[in-house]
Amino acid sequence: MIQGTRRWFRRNRTNFAIGAGVLGAGYLAGQYVLGKLSEARQRMSDERIAKEKYGTRERMHNDC
Repeated sequence: MIQGTRRWFRRNRTNFAIGAGVLGAGYLAGQYVLGKLSEARQRMSDERIAKEKYGTRERMHNDC
């Protein structure tokens, strides 16, 4: 029983290695994309906040 299982794993070793490589590459690509999306979201938020602050200063300066 154990010998049969061992033989089966040896026969399919290449397929397992390829599958693990594909899954690993997919995981890394997904993490990269999620990181870039997070950076873009943060940048957009920072720009919006800066624009709001600048607009508030402009209005205060014009009111004086």
